[in-house]
Amino acid sequence: MERPAGRKIDEIAENAASLAESIVKEATADSLASVSATRERIEKIRAEYGMKLYEEVDRMRRASERKSDITVASMMEKVHTECLSVLKEKFMSMVKNSDDSKKKEWATMLIEGALSDLGAGILHIREGDEEVASPVSGFETVSDLKASGGIMAESGDGTVLLDYTLESLAESYWNSATGSILELLFG
Repeated sequence: MERPAGRKIDEIAENAASLAESIVKEATADSLASVSATRERIEKIRAEYGMKLYEEVDRMRRASERKSDITVASMMEKVHTECLSVLKEKFMSMVKNSDDSKKKEWATMLIEGALSDLGAGILHIREGDEEVASPVSGFETVSDLKASGGIMAESGDGTVLLDYTLESLAESYWNSATGSILELLFG
């Protein structure tokens, strides 16, 4: 027996609807699986990118710290140089403007220090300072010092050289004061 045409159409429509529903379910399942895989991949990429970003930010931070350290060191070197220059200038001015009795007192103090450290040797002074640096027993006095003032004392065998020049004394004073200055500047 043949089915009526209306029923056959209904049956085809039902089969088509069932097939369409099956296709939609399968497509939805595939789509959900694809979305899930895509999300996992996105999270993996985010994690990798995040780690790379963190590493890059950390590298940039370290570079910035090094640059900052270099800048601070450069500033400190500039301050050191300028302060030392001013200190030397003031020190030299003070010595030059001192009367002969004060110069003789300082020279005597430096020579006594050299005498106690070396006992004997060669005393190097500036040309023109002979009257300030009176002869000392055990020391030969030579006027060959190329400095703004002060003395250099050399042991008799030439193995020890004591630098008591004004420049050296100013540098020594600066180095001893640097710690206090840094503490004042940076706490």
